[in-house]
Amino acid sequence: MSGMREFMSNSYLFGGNAPFVEDLYEQYLANPGAVPEQWREYFDDLQVVPGATGDGATDVAHAPGAI
Repeated sequence: MSGMREFMSNSYLFGGNAPFVEDLYEQYLANPGAVPEQWREYFDDLQVVPGATGDGATDVAHAPGAI
């Protein structure tokens, strides 16, 4: 299963938990060491999904004022 399909199939990532997970992900993007190890490993796995441009770039923080 591809990373995005796995991401979409995990219901705990959506609904009422979405803001919590989004906040963790923003923290991870700014500083991977700032999140618990299990989340860091999960987010690390998301980084290996090829981008739409195919250039191998990783995601960057999206929150206002993020690094």
